[in-house]
Amino acid sequence: MDKDSISIVVLSFDKYHELWKPFFDYFFKSWPKCPYPIYLLNNFRMYNDKRIINLLVGDDLTWSNSLYLGLNKIKSQRVIFFYDDTFIEKIDFKRLYKSIEFIKKNNIKSLTLRPNYFADFKNEFSLIPKNALYRTALFANIIEREYLITILNRAENAWEFEKIGNLRSTNENFYSTNVEIFKYKHGIIKGFWLRKTYRLLISQGYTFNILKKKFSFYQNVINQTKEVIFKSYLKYTPNSIIQKIEKYRNFNND
Repeated sequence: MDKDSISIVVLSFDKYHELWKPFFDYFFKSWPKCPYPIYLLNNFRMYNDKRIINLLVGDDLTWSNSLYLGLNKIKSQRVIFFYDDTFIEKIDFKRLYKSIEFIKKNNIKSLTLRPNYFADFKNEFSLIPKNALYRTALFANIIEREYLITILNRAENAWEFEKIGNLRSTNENFYSTNVEIFKYKHGIIKGFWLRKTYRLLISQGYTFNILKKKFSFYQNVINQTKEVIFKSYLKYTPNSIIQKIEKYRNFNND
């Protein structure tokens, strides 16, 4: 494998620096011999670990601007993205390396290393419809670096990129794997810790003095219920109907 053609980028910013140690502890426990350069995208603050390359981009103006600046500082052809609040517990290496070979052999622009709800999974690697939601979601996505730069709008936040960036990506085929290659625990939603993940990390000796807000028991139940409903909506509703619903929602949110 040509390790120089791929980099790993962890998307973060200085305010979330308390997540870096648990993230990388979990990452290297799951992938101790990672052959690829590993970058931490942040603003000014350094993370002191010789295995990590700090990708400093300055002031946090917008999510897309930071990503644009960071991508222009690295040279690899493709990037695998992770978020700083996803604590990786297990990796299916056989499928991971098979996925990497698939994307190289077929010159694929983007391969999401987890199932997309709208892909037709007749094969291990399936095409994502060009009007599907979350087609450009970057988590656990291996994507061509220069192509990603071309579809970024530096004024957009992450939510806007996933929504509007879809429209700018329809000139290329995006694919999805039929299984989750990375098993992980999710940490934070809209600034609040998921209670189970927070308790786990605290029990392992991690401390959070800045990022200490967590969902109440009631909020946690509501959040989990909404997640189950939304996943069922994505899984069982035809994509054509979802597109009409989302168009209506976006129109009324403007």
